[in-house]
Amino acid sequence: CLELGTGTGLGAITATSLGADEVLATDRDPSVLELAVRNAKLNLDNPAVRAHFKTAVYIWGDALPTEARGRWDLVVGADLTYNQA
Repeated sequence: CLELGTGTGLGAITATSLGADEVLATDRDPSVLELAVRNAKLNLDNPAVRAHFKTAVYIWGDALPTEARGRWDLVVGADLTYNQA
């Protein structure tokens, strides 16, 4: 499962908890990814399951990070739009 715009990590954490083999949560903001990792630690009790949850910085328009290249069975679009007012 590749999650674009993970925000809190809900989509990626859910996919991980449901047994997805490989889960990559992406966001443009490293501090948001830190939050997603904290949420994964709180919600994925089993370290063996949690090991499937990974994160990577991805900014729209840039080349995909190495971890995100390849084929994915599921792509989740979560917090895809962001507008600084």
